[in-house]
Amino acid sequence: MDMSLDAYKDLGAFENTAMGSGLALSAEEKRLVEMLHDTSPMDFLQYAVRSRDRRFLRYVDRQPRGAFRAG
Repeated sequence: MDMSLDAYKDLGAFENTAMGSGLALSAEEKRLVEMLHDTSPMDFLQYAVRSRDRRFLRYVDRQPRGAFRAG
């Protein structure tokens, strides 16, 4: 599936995105940094994907009912 960056933005992908040099890492991000030094690439990727899925599911849960209908 191809999606433009504007369409991705319109889905709310960047609503909770912050930028700047003074940002703190989330607990999941801190764990990923730790994993860079002491785990296998497969374990790292598995954790990264699962933590991203959890963030997406929390986002979907906050949306109005029917917001994600197949079209």
